[in-house]
Amino acid sequence: MQADLMEWFSQNLLLTVGILFILQVVLLAIYAKLFVRIIQEGTTYRHYRKGRLLRESIKGGMVVLLPFLDKLEIIPPVEPTLKDTNDYFDDKESE
Repeated sequence: MQADLMEWFSQNLLLTVGILFILQVVLLAIYAKLFVRIIQEGTTYRHYRKGRLLRESIKGGMVVLLPFLDKLEIIPPVEPTLKDTNDYFDDKESE
């Protein structure tokens, strides 16, 4: 059975190369789906392996991750704090 299959592959070399090419394209598409991230503009991400904020977070862009090693964490936006605390207390007292 295996000898017949190997003989068939050797006789149909072009078909064998075509099957291997299609398999490579499918594996590349699966890799892109799982490990390529498109980063939206204005969302801050932290890269776990490098331990820093991504510069793509400011303008948006694309990051390719290494399988099983890289991980991205979304840092939620923080509301700005008041610079002058007197403004906060004045607003509360006027009500």
